[in-house]
Amino acid sequence: MRRTRNIALALTALAFMAWAAHPAAAAALSGATGLLQIPTADVLPDGQWRLAAGAAPDGLMPAVAYGPYPGFEIGVTAAGDNGLRLAAKYALVSESASSPGLAIGMDGKTVYAVASRRVGSPGVRAHVGVAAGDEASLIAGVEARLRSVVVASADTPFGPPAVSLMADYDGRRAAAGARFDFAGGLELWAGYRQGDGVIASVSYQTGF
Repeated sequence: MRRTRNIALALTALAFMAWAAHPAAAAALSGATGLLQIPTADVLPDGQWRLAAGAAPDGLMPAVAYGPYPGFEIGVTAAGDNGLRLAAKYALVSESASSPGLAIGMDGKTVYAVASRRVGSPGVRAHVGVAAGDEASLIAGVEARLRSVVVASADTPFGPPAVSLMADYDGRRAAAGARFDFAGGLELWAGYRQGDGVIASVSYQTGF
């Protein structure tokens, strides 16, 4: 009960601080769990950090995200001249074989609810939700994992990465690209966003 109350207070505080901030950045660029543009119902594991640096036509955006409690994720992105953008997400329901995952959150001035579910063949997941910032809109995306990550060993410290293809729509623009997950927590993202061109990001996830 106390942990739930602390999470609710943290979400409320972040929401008030972010209300005067700027609209949300693409998920991959902000270091948050999600696809290229939209969040998913996934959150960082308890005690895990993600350090990221996103690159888009409007500049470089370093970011950090953290999982302080199970099911809860917070983050901050340095958005150039726009200052700092705060984000938070709470997983209401974890995804299972019989039900989708469901999360609520905020990123900058945008608040959202999103559901994630594996569909069809293994490795394919769909995400759909609603986001409300300057105006409400539907968000949606799909991802397909083409290969699993190769566990690093003494003989192969840098094995081939897991490769995931993805496409999403944030209510205004579509984007498509790929994520490369390496053993050890390193991720590389690259894609094309309508109206912006090429976007990319590198992130590293670890626990201290």
